Amino acid sequence: MRAGAESASLRRIDRVTEWVARDLGRKLGVSDAARLAGVSCAAFSRFFHRESGKPFSTYVNDCRCGDSAAVPTARLGSPARRCVAAAAKKCKMSPASRGDAEAASILPEKHWKMTKKRKTRLEDLARLAGVSVATASRALNDSSAVNSQTKLQIWRLAREHAYPFRGHMPGGPTAAAANLTVVVTRPQGRGAELSDPFILELIAGIGEASRDRGSDFTLSHVMPTGYAELATLLDTSRANGVIFIGQSSLHAAFNRLAQSHSHFAVWGAELPKQNYCSVGSDNPLGGRRATLHLIRLGRRRIVFLGDIEAPESMQRRQGYVAALEQSGLPVDKRLTVPAHFGVQAAEASVDALLARRVEFDGIVAASDLIALGAIRALIRAGRSIPEDVAVVGFDDLPLARYSRPALTTIRQDTMLAGRLLVAKLLNSESGGELRSERLPTDLVVRETCGA
Repeated sequence: MRAGAESASLRRIDRVTEWVARDLGRKLGVSDAARLAGVSCAAFSRFFHRESGKPFSTYVNDCRCGDSAAVPTARLGSPARRCVAAAAKKCKMSPASRGDAEAASILPEKHWKMTKKRKTRLEDLARLAGVSVATASRALNDSSAVNSQTKLQIWRLAREHAYPFRGHMPGGPTAAAANLTVVVTRPQGRGAELSDPFILELIAGIGEASRDRGSDFTLSHVMPTGYAELATLLDTSRANGVIFIGQSSLHAAFNRLAQSHSHFAVWGAELPKQNYCSVGSDNPLGGRRATLHLIRLGRRRIVFLGDIEAPESMQRRQGYVAALEQSGLPVDKRLTVPAHFGVQAAEASVDALLARRVEFDGIVAASDLIALGAIRALIRAGRSIPEDVAVVGFDDLPLARYSRPALTTIRQDTMLAGRLLVAKLLNSESGGELRSERLPTDLVVRETCGA
């Protein structure tokens, strides 16, 4: 029993001896290791060389190169073990906070603190994972040459040992088939609000499509305002492709970007002389359908309510104008009322229109939120919906179905949009061409237009 206990103790001290040489030696050097053993630096160096067959510094360098078996600790005889054991008796006992639990149980807390300050290196990860440095590097860069199990092991070790992996790890930490980045551009004249219901619906469509393809997507905090920021974003992105939601005033910048970058797609209008890929609804047809529907119901003084500087809203107004001209109705500039994509802005615009005493009996809104803001202002002014004013929105958000009265609107298929945007980028990796797509729009008739 005594022999068994002694054998276990010797094995334990062997591990500590190796740990002192391999880990503390890297940070503290031979003098600190000698102090830990309770002997002079010269005596420790001579003793270690005699017992192990090579200098302590050589042993440490061998360990740094990944040769942890350079000097088997079994070669360190009982005098070496006694040195370490004597040092342990002088140490205050401290629980293991990281690393080798047995070493922590007999090494002083100050050495643990000093060791924790040493940054984990790529060589350390490779040694812990039992792979070469080259394999560890490939795994951190999500190389297909490394199997998924090894990648996950090395990523886990990188997190556990505080390795600065964010510059190396892939965009998604689950070995996804691909990684996409979504960027919401800043609308003209206002901030980009991620809480916008239509943006959330479109992001949901992108997310569902990415999941179906076994891919991850990341929502970026960046809101580029020009070509330089767009180029920097694509140059530094580790994603397989970038999806921009909205063109804002970036049409010329996207055209320039397409000359040097191909792995991006834009949700938005298709504009003249466009060189980049965009996916969006048929906005002119949608605006025309909404207006013709109100005209068929006998409405003659129809307002277009929306931001006419935004590309998509501008195209919806083009459809509105085309419907009026097709029906022989005059295009009254007073009935084109600017309003940003929001409830409060639309309310204010309709309040101002009513204050000017402009007569109207219908509204074609550039979005559902604008339509709902207009309805709030009309009801507050004592106007009846749809008897006095018929209203048509654009988007078909879920809230359009549950508003009272329920909103007639032009439907945009955000699920289809998400699938197309994701497919454009992922298919292009196998040589597919990035071509723009227009989605069909449908009129969804509910209660705000009377029929």
